[in-house]
Amino acid sequence: MYRFLFWEDTYLQGYLVLQASVYADREQISIVDWEATDPEVCADLLETALRYGKLNNVSILSATVSKKVKQILSKASLVFWTP
Repeated sequence: MYRFLFWEDTYLQGYLVLQASVYADREQISIVDWEATDPEVCADLLETALRYGKLNNVSILSATVSKKVKQILSKASLVFWTP
């Protein structure tokens, strides 16, 4: 199952795509795609997903994100994994 969040102004400023396990016994949520025009939009998308989705077990493949995004994720205490 996927969830999509979009940040729109006059134009699309960013988006965040989350993937949840289809198995009821797993509460793992993964960030599978995430782009934004600036770090503040990245942070706002993540904060919104965590707050309104009531997510507490979110992970992301760390090899695919920039240093700025890693800083945002660290502040949110999210799990990184590397292949």
